[in-house]
Amino acid sequence: AIEVRTQATQSRDPRSTEPPLADRHTFATSSNEDLETKRILWSMLSDLGRAEEENLKLVVEADFMGALLMYLDVEALDAADEPEEWDDDETAVSRDTVSVNGRRIPGILKNLELTKLHVLQQQAMAVLLNLAPRAPAAFQKLQGHILALRFLDACDEGNDEATQNTNATRPSARSADGLVRGALMLLISVVGLPGLQNELGNLDGVEIMLKRFADSRAGANMRNDAVMILAKLCENHEDNQARLRRAHGVSLLIQEIDAYVKRRVPVTRSRHKNLSEAARDAMPSSSSAEKVDPLIVGVLDCLWHGV
Repeated sequence: AIEVRTQATQSRDPRSTEPPLADRHTFATSSNEDLETKRILWSMLSDLGRAEEENLKLVVEADFMGALLMYLDVEALDAADEPEEWDDDETAVSRDTVSVNGRRIPGILKNLELTKLHVLQQQAMAVLLNLAPRAPAAFQKLQGHILALRFLDACDEGNDEATQNTNATRPSARSADGLVRGALMLLISVVGLPGLQNELGNLDGVEIMLKRFADSRAGANMRNDAVMILAKLCENHEDNQARLRRAHGVSLLIQEIDAYVKRRVPVTRSRHKNLSEAARDAMPSSSSAEKVDPLIVGVLDCLWHGV
């Protein structure tokens, strides 16, 4: 569509007073103004799609989700050619795109600064988190769940091979957590869709989530997100349950429970004030008074579905 509009601009009558349809010299640049405009438009489309069903239908038919998933397509981004300098050649726009697996990727994305690319990737995942649950069939048809899983795996700071040559996901100190959390939340929102247990399981989804859960550097929220996805993958699914056992996932879950028990501080029932201190300490903790760690709840749920 971009090429058609720019070609129409080239063939327009120079005496015309009508504004050009598009100017390829200013479209999709890496300037701060262009990126901010893109983010504003994404937010508006996200809000419109959430507001009314008819709006959502238009957003889906326009392949807006496909455009957002382009920012998570690690293989395509890594294969994109370096963009050439803008010139007066009418074929400049077509040379600045590359086709990978049927998806056209603008070469300008390859040339974006990492900080700018990561900002766009985080916002793309935030918008998809709003749209994907409302249009699950379209998201699944675009293989959004597969792209999100591969993106999450490529974000692994400990995997030098995956991050060394991948401009799309090479983490910085400030962006790594945001990219990982965004991918995890997106997967949580769609992992329950029909057929995804098989697909994600066959793509090492169980192993990837276990790796995220076992990462001692990750925060409790990210580990909790990973174990929630793991529980969904294993629920009533014998193959994924077997993958969990083969990857020593059950022992990891039990280790987490043991660690929680050791650091847990029981809360005694306050209404037994007249009892001796020894008697109060011997009484069971009150579930209404004790604040339960959400992570341990997720671990128990995962263990329930995994064995």
